[in-house]
Amino acid sequence: MKGCVVNKLSLGFLAILAAASLYGEECAKTEKITLRIGQSKTIVLPANHTTGYSWQMRELMAQDRKVVDVGDPEYIQKEHAKGMVGVGGFEHWTFKGVQRGTVKILFEYLQRWNPDSVINEGEFAPREYHITVK
Repeated sequence: MKGCVVNKLSLGFLAILAAASLYGEECAKTEKITLRIGQSKTIVLPANHTTGYSWQMRELMAQDRKVVDVGDPEYIQKEHAKGMVGVGGFEHWTFKGVQRGTVKILFEYLQRWNPDSVINEGEFAPREYHITVK
């Protein structure tokens, strides 16, 4: 009987480890982007500004701004019936290669006034972009 309890506990522990592993992968959304000098690339992130949440980019260091120029984000709400509220949309962020180099940019989905509101899972999990300009 003790063996069964140990086996059940072991299986439970393995299930927790497997779930933690999947959760970790879910949070680590990383994309590599390669640009030429003068070339632009727009990324599109799901968003819903009616909730007060938006994507925030970690501040770029001065030397990173020499490599890529980041335009102001543009929010575009999904098409919806007149009078409908709470409709989500997408944020469009455009990067332009300025000079050779590589930068790492992290986006987090949160409410600006509440830094503890970062969402860490699903389609709103933090996104990391490694941008190389050649």
